[in-house]
Amino acid sequence: GDFFENKVLCKAVNDAVSYIVDNKIKCNMNSYTAKSRKKYVLLGIVGGLILGLAIAFLIYLFDSTVSSKSELERLTGAAVVAYIDDVA
Repeated sequence: GDFFENKVLCKAVNDAVSYIVDNKIKCNMNSYTAKSRKKYVLLGIVGGLILGLAIAFLIYLFDSTVSSKSELERLTGAAVVAYIDDVA
């Protein structure tokens, strides 16, 4: 079934939205000190780099593209009769 058909999840989301709207929760950026702001920026940069590298590695790891004539011959066990060379 659909992910949002789960009644428990829907109730939790509705309760959370109601709580936020009823209590008018606001984020006060002035409450942060300059030190903590720098720490959060640094953590965001480092975290973003790590996440980006992890995603790039996973894309590379799961890439099933055949990139050469010899790789295609090895995978299929058949000789390649013709191929189109790099256009660029």
